[in-house]
Amino acid sequence: MLTKSIARYRHRFSVMLCIISWVLVGCVLVSEVGQSQERRPVRYLALGDSYTIGASVAPGERWPVQLAAQLRTNGLIVAEPLIIARTGWTTDELMTGIERQQPQGPFDLVSLLIGVNDQYRGRSGDEYRRILLANPSFTS
Repeated sequence: MLTKSIARYRHRFSVMLCIISWVLVGCVLVSEVGQSQERRPVRYLALGDSYTIGASVAPGERWPVQLAAQLRTNGLIVAEPLIIARTGWTTDELMTGIERQQPQGPFDLVSLLIGVNDQYRGRSGDEYRRILLANPSFTS
């Protein structure tokens, strides 16, 4: 008789756990849907040289601006990208530019297109890595 009582209560307990689980999942989903309208924009930092700044193109044609626009088209809320870039910059010049502008993070998306001018000026890959790794922003 005790065994039948345990089995009956086990079934009821399982049903109650399922109901509680569904209620909790529903609350979480409703909460997330409610927050989706209040989401903060994705913050985007674009770092680089002429490839990033878009030498000889209108500001709206720069690839970070185009990427942000495409992400918006896909339903993301994206802030205007913060672009730290200049035609001809090498890695160390970019680091100086970052230090000068002191971008305030956190950023959700960061792109880094730098190095072609280092190569053009005859710098080695080892020197490129050394400069990048010397910056705590890229190693933390």
